[in-house]
Amino acid sequence: MPPRALLFAIDDCLVDWSDAIQAAVANALAVLNLSSEPLAARSLGEEITSYTWRMREGRVVERAHWRLFFEPGEPIDRAFPGYPPSMRREAARMFHAALKPALFADVLPSLSALSSRPLGVLSNSSLARVTLRRLGVLDRFAVVAIAEDPHRKPHKDAFARACGVLGLPPGDVAFVGSSLANDVEGAINAGHAPVFWIDRFSERRPVPRGATRIRSLSDLPALL
Repeated sequence: MPPRALLFAIDDCLVDWSDAIQAAVANALAVLNLSSEPLAARSLGEEITSYTWRMREGRVVERAHWRLFFEPGEPIDRAFPGYPPSMRREAARMFHAALKPALFADVLPSLSALSSRPLGVLSNSSLARVTLRRLGVLDRFAVVAIAEDPHRKPHKDAFARACGVLGLPPGDVAFVGSSLANDVEGAINAGHAPVFWIDRFSERRPVPRGATRIRSLSDLPALL
């Protein structure tokens, strides 16, 4: 039986951070007079990765780029400790000003094509609702569930709470996410069916049993 509803993760599934981070890095480097220094851009990029990526057993389980909204100065302080604090604070301010992630190009047409059933979002980010409102898609979702410690994804309770708001058991709710550990394996363990791994980065990893790899959200209508 086709699923009666769909839940999505946000980061790297609906929302593309790559261009926003590049623009933010460029803003910060301009303040530090490092715009023409590729090594400076690389150093800041590495610190951003270290600050936002969460690893488990040697693999990326979450790209928590939303953390940059709360502490944009931390990666800058780590990358450029020799610069005056006032310059680093201004670089962080300009970084934050340019940090405006956008929807992937396939999101709006896919949400429209899937709108015959309830759609929802499950995120570990406390900014999920704010982000969706800023991007003009908050009203597309019947549910925006924010998982909190200690029951963040991949904890079963995170998925159960979202399904409870939908009024459906996990087996009637498809899940689409980008993190193999937090989204895909978490959804499978919670009993969701079907589960889709949206692999936007062409990762060379096996697909867990019970999941289907897709490259774009536009693949979903034909699979449902």
